[in-house]
Amino acid sequence: MAMKSTLITVLASLFATHTLAQDIVNIRTNPLMVFGSFVNLEVDVRLGEHHALGPALTVSGVEPAFEAGLNYTYFEQGAFQTGWQWTLSALAGQEVTGYDYDETTDTDDYSTDWTYRLGVTPGYLWRWDTFNASAGLGVNALYQAETEDVSVHSTLLFSIGWAR
Repeated sequence: MAMKSTLITVLASLFATHTLAQDIVNIRTNPLMVFGSFVNLEVDVRLGEHHALGPALTVSGVEPAFEAGLNYTYFEQGAFQTGWQWTLSALAGQEVTGYDYDETTDTDDYSTDWTYRLGVTPGYLWRWDTFNASAGLGVNALYQAETEDVSVHSTLLFSIGWAR
């Protein structure tokens, strides 16, 4: 009976250790965006062995512009592990389409437009302990609501992150 109890305890502890050892979340940002006065934050939450889903937010520090949405990422070697990754993104936000400065009142006047973006970005993730970095090149379709224009743009992925 003691042997059975010991075996159950060992198996339970191995299962708990394996479960706790898997990273649940990866928090990342693009540090280069600060040079353009933007702040970016993305959180990837593990959905399974190779999948993650999470929110993405980019905010301008100077003008009234932002973009928020969801990213879904497929990791070829396993979630948050070194290897190839594919990210699908769906984002919406506002961008500045016009700017006027009124000298008499010393105020800035911005005109904005709602935008909607769908994209795919293949890339590569490098991981060292909990720190990681990603780089990739993709494509996205951008819809501007006011003008009803649709355009296609390239996407450059660079981020640093922390997985836990």
